[in-house]
Amino acid sequence: FVTADGLLINELAPRVHNSGRWTQNGASISQFELHLRAITDLPLPPPVVNSPSVMINLIGTDLNYDWLKLPLVHLHWYDKEVRPGRKVGHLNLTDSDTDRLSATLEALKPLLPPEYASGIFWAQAQLA
Repeated sequence: FVTADGLLINELAPRVHNSGRWTQNGASISQFELHLRAITDLPLPPPVVNSPSVMINLIGTDLNYDWLKLPLVHLHWYDKEVRPGRKVGHLNLTDSDTDRLSATLEALKPLLPPEYASGIFWAQAQLA
């Protein structure tokens, strides 16, 4: 977190991390490829953000193929048993047009459990 006093770090994760999974669709190179390159001593190209991206963690929710009917949605399903509190996948949305990205987020709201609405609202506010 950037504060008036400087940078506050919550966690250092010298591995791939959930917070970077948006790079699978939103950057020129994913965190997974960068990790493999780092541990095999291959060149590390600098990642470049392609366009604004939003990642939605899917926690304890069943697979809904209707997500894939929406433009911009990339589903990453982990094929785990669904149970409360368990992360079973994530959705990545990326687009240079923030209005289109926000509209797709709006269309996702009725396709996700109600508790996702506040997070989607927050993401839409960041895109505005």
